[in-house]
Amino acid sequence: MRTSRRSASTHRFGLRLLPLALLAIGGTTQAGVATTVYVNTAGTCDYPTVQAAIDDLAPGSEIRLVGAEFLLPTSLSFSNRVLTVAGGYPACGAPAPAGKTTLRANFAGGPAVFISGADVMSLSLTLRDLNIVDGNNPSGAGGGIQINNSGLVTLDNVDVHDNLALNGGGISILENAGGNLSVNLLGGSRIGNDAGLGNDAASGGGVYCVGARVRLGHVDLIANAATNQGGGLYADNCEILSTADAGDTRIEQNMAKDGGGIYARGGSQLTLRSRIEQKISISHNQAVLGSAPQRGGGIFLNNDGTLLQGSGLRIDDNRARSFAAGIMITAAQATLDRGVNSCLVGDDHCSSLSGNRVEDDTGALTGTVGAAFIAGTGSPTLTLRQTRVANNAAAGNAILAAGDGGQLNLDTVLLTGNSSPNLLGTSSTARIEGDFITTAGNMLSGSLISNNSTAALAVDIRRSILLADGATHLQGAGTASFDCINTGTGGALGGTSHAPGFFDATGGVYRLASGSMNLDRCAVTGGETPFDIGGLPRIIDLAAVANGAGAADRGAYEDVEGLLIDSFE
Repeated sequence: MRTSRRSASTHRFGLRLLPLALLAIGGTTQAGVATTVYVNTAGTCDYPTVQAAIDDLAPGSEIRLVGAEFLLPTSLSFSNRVLTVAGGYPACGAPAPAGKTTLRANFAGGPAVFISGADVMSLSLTLRDLNIVDGNNPSGAGGGIQINNSGLVTLDNVDVHDNLALNGGGISILENAGGNLSVNLLGGSRIGNDAGLGNDAASGGGVYCVGARVRLGHVDLIANAATNQGGGLYADNCEILSTADAGDTRIEQNMAKDGGGIYARGGSQLTLRSRIEQKISISHNQAVLGSAPQRGGGIFLNNDGTLLQGSGLRIDDNRARSFAAGIMITAAQATLDRGVNSCLVGDDHCSSLSGNRVEDDTGALTGTVGAAFIAGTGSPTLTLRQTRVANNAAAGNAILAAGDGGQLNLDTVLLTGNSSPNLLGTSSTARIEGDFITTAGNMLSGSLISNNSTAALAVDIRRSILLADGATHLQGAGTASFDCINTGTGGALGGTSHAPGFFDATGGVYRLASGSMNLDRCAVTGGETPFDIGGLPRIIDLAAVANGAGAADRGAYEDVEGLLIDSFE
């Protein structure tokens, strides 16, 4: 556990006694009519204890907590309940909350809050305006909250931090066989705390999910730690979905051995789609704990059938100690693109895999594969479409690398500012297929492409601008095919020999300027991605430019006859 960030001895395994009333466990008789009641620590509102109200009230009732903090002598338990519990009320009968109420575990050996439903109809629970802290469950599941079996649970503006468990330091979500369990994290909820008071576990520092569905709205999974997998989120056969909510989804500053931000396995399905008003980021996470190898600073996807679909997703500024600082894929599949309505038109940073580094504690580059590694049995695949891959770094191998039978697909991708021996790499029977790629401004000590695969056609790149910036364009004995490319002056790889004609390469603007010889150069074959990396239409056939083989521009950007060229600078 993160003893460097907070001491476990004072509040993890020892109990702090505060001058507040303890919550007692109440009766089990249920009233017949839904109502709204108030509970305070003195027991002078409508019920003597919170548990008494939980056990007694009819379905559809609301419990309003009065006061700043309640101490829990044992787990606050919800079994087959249809209720709302809301904190932050200043007085009995107050019509509106004035803040949050803290539920503080004052015991060891279980979750602060226990929730269970026999079936999907028997459990519908909303927790609102609460802090759930100091859960101490070192040999069990769920330090802050344990949710089991079936039903629907919604956290709305709930902070879960400073909790400990074996699995799911913040929240454990376990669906039983044949169950139907969904959990919504909404309304500015925070699982962890950027002040360093995150949650700790062996797996799933923030959230641990097995077999269930988790919807992510306006929520932060922040500053959690897992000594094994999944600092922010661990998912095993889970469905993880983004959902419309007013505010961003951030998975940031988490730590683990593997999968600093997210570790997903067992056929988990992750669908994370940004909207213009709701961005999703997986950033500043670290795969650095424990012993080598430490992999997947941002995301680790494991097992065939595990799938990530990310639109407008930012996987940026993550760290790993061994390799794959951005994404590690073992037998799984992932796709990143700009999606529909994820970003404003003209935003070429919409989908991003950038700023990820394999480095040691001093910040010195070490290890291999700065951005993403794809390998394993089955059909491991990474598809990057309309994505910026920038400023990633590692000491060895490449920025994007595929091994075993891995497949790397690049469509409308900009690769710039990366530092590594090679930009792209293949080994074993891996393949790289690319279309509309722009590579420029990278710092490479080896080659643009290191091709050591024995696949029948290991590298196949078309309609692209491939600048090596002083490095070798291609090395290795693997087979490769290049069609309608520009490799700068010299014409390497059979490409045309001329300057690319960027709008402002010095300023890092790699759109094509008027007069570029890469405008309207390549054949239109059908099925092209309909938008370029900035979301601008493709294909544009310029009347003033004589076509080469066709009207398709080389590289990640499509010219739009001057539209937006100056206004975005």
